[in-house]
Amino acid sequence: GKNVKVGVIDTGINRFHPDLQGAVIDGFDAINGISYEDDNNHGTYVASVIAARKNGIGIVGVAPEAMIYSIKAMGSDGRGYISDILDGCQWAITKDIRVIIMSLGSEQKSIALSEGIDYLASEGIFVIAATGNEGKSGMFYPARNNVAICVGGSGMDDERMSWSNYGPELINNGVLAPGDWIQVANKDGQWQRVSGTSIATPHITGIVALLMSMGCDVPERLRELIFSGASRSDNPDDYVGHGVANAQKSIMSMSASLCRQNFCEYR
Repeated sequence: GKNVKVGVIDTGINRFHPDLQGAVIDGFDAINGISYEDDNNHGTYVASVIAARKNGIGIVGVAPEAMIYSIKAMGSDGRGYISDILDGCQWAITKDIRVIIMSLGSEQKSIALSEGIDYLASEGIFVIAATGNEGKSGMFYPARNNVAICVGGSGMDDERMSWSNYGPELINNGVLAPGDWIQVANKDGQWQRVSGTSIATPHITGIVALLMSMGCDVPERLRELIFSGASRSDNPDDYVGHGVANAQKSIMSMSASLCRQNFCEYR
């Protein structure tokens, strides 16, 4: 994930956590402009799954050299306003951030947020969002947006967790990732285990960062690599989407593409 900028729109991040020191490059407090430190825990959980540093302690993130940008749009109670999320998106554009994760959502569609995500996509920014944890048909927005990758949670048996929301959007845009009993960093400088689609989503974000660091920055190609490497890529459905993501398979597909390109270039 080296040199890949990832925007985490959440509750802020504890950038002083031992596993995140040096990972958080910059931040923006969209709520009141004071501090992008985490006063809830959720944002630190998410950031650690993406980019906890390989430092011999704690955990290692999926993309441990990614550059994290903390965009605080959710308060200490884990709630926030669409207007703050959109302000965070605007800030991300100014920082040339290429990937944005939204482990958040609402059952109610916001036209403003939908249009905002469409605009991010038009700027070449990749958006990844959580399906929600109610265990029912009908995913959260913005995961329902057709330009976002929507992520549900899988368990230790690689099956969809019963609490992971589902819906027809998963067929075209969805995938599962580990979301059960995942060890994460917290705002108090410690570690703990948590579950939910919010923790599944940063796994996919990390894989995207890995692929981007290899040179793939075309959103449609990134989606193809994520989905084709997943366990149900040949038979997606509205419960599991393309199945459980597999970073190794996606990376191998990317490597094979690079080899073919180099072969053509050097013949």
